[in-house]
Amino acid sequence: MKKIIPFIIGIFVLTILVMNVGLSDIAEAASLANIYLLLASFLILILTTMIKNLRWNFLLKRVSKCGLKKSSLIYFVGQLTNEVMPIGSGELVRTYWVKRADKSSFTKPLSSIIVERVFDLIILLIIVIFGINIILNLEGFSHFLVLSTLIILAVIVLAIRPKIIKPLLRILPKKISSKILDKMEDFEKAKISYKKSVLFLTLIVTIIAWLVETCGQMVLIYSFGYSIPFFKVLAIVTISWLLGTFSFLPGGLGAREAVFAYLLTLSNVPLNVAITISLVYRAFVYLVFIILTVFFLLINKMRIRDFAA
Repeated sequence: MKKIIPFIIGIFVLTILVMNVGLSDIAEAASLANIYLLLASFLILILTTMIKNLRWNFLLKRVSKCGLKKSSLIYFVGQLTNEVMPIGSGELVRTYWVKRADKSSFTKPLSSIIVERVFDLIILLIIVIFGINIILNLEGFSHFLVLSTLIILAVIVLAIRPKIIKPLLRILPKKISSKILDKMEDFEKAKISYKKSVLFLTLIVTIIAWLVETCGQMVLIYSFGYSIPFFKVLAIVTISWLLGTFSFLPGGLGAREAVFAYLLTLSNVPLNVAITISLVYRAFVYLVFIILTVFFLLINKMRIRDFAA
């Protein structure tokens, strides 16, 4: 029961968003959407999801003998789990089933997930730092740019040489510093499993994945009759994704939609339309993961109860 409480909280937050503008206003906004552009946005989301799947398989192939068909099924079951269960559940699912598939240790599949998540975080932080200025049109951009550059360089240095910061962590409370050190050590161990060329290609694919996802979001927004510049959409997508993740709700449910809708209103999108767009995107995410999970179940000639056995 405790495991579904975060999902219930997320549904409650979504309900508040919907009731804030009314079902009739949301239905009216939805009726104005261009069905062909909606379809295009949906297809781009499928492409984005497949790129992220291939990225993980690219990493996994270096440490596991799990085949592409089976590992893709594991990936999408894990992603679907993340959308309805507490944060991190999908990663545990992926780790467990890869271990079971090739009878390896937990460490090998876990290393691929750690690298995947760290690269996502690095790219998101870089985009968010610049994105805040783009969305809010902050004054003193030159000072902000210098500060942003220093933060980005610090993040890159930490990713490459995390040991540099260890002495500085002594000024923090012991509980906080120990948690940070644990995460840094996990990444260091994970990094050892991969060549620099593999890590570099993974970083490039990560950037491509977020750019493609932004294109899909642009098309989705445009389907409702609103045009927002690419880099502003990129900022909106990454900020809402990052804050939704830190909400610790399943898939950022509710929190991600609230942030996304609010940021859209800053670009002169009416609140009812902004909330409708965020709800449509959430529905697309669920639908994509369900479709791809079923597709790879069929390819693997498995039923979901076989997978869970």
